[in-house]
Amino acid sequence: MIWLLKYWRPLLLISGIAAAFIAGWVQAGRQCRAEALQAKVTSLQNQLDISRKVQDSAVARSAEREKEKEELERQVEDYETALANRIDPSCALSVDDARRLQQIK
Repeated sequence: MIWLLKYWRPLLLISGIAAAFIAGWVQAGRQCRAEALQAKVTSLQNQLDISRKVQDSAVARSAEREKEKEELERQVEDYETALANRIDPSCALSVDDARRLQQIK
């Protein structure tokens, strides 16, 4: 116990240094985890942005395909109407009919 009274200042200094070291160590660990979490958040945000762009592109392509489908349906209906309005609908298809069918794409 007497040695404690004799060396209390160096012991206090060593204890202070150890406490500062441990506090720094803990803070560094927290900082590292915070940086890792921030990197994860950034990565997830990038993935979300990419997913939104892909979804927007898919919606746009779907709208284009729907317009194309409607145009093709209109062309087929026009062709059917032209066939129905013939003088003699029982006639075989002509060369012009074949060309018109080839144009529907």
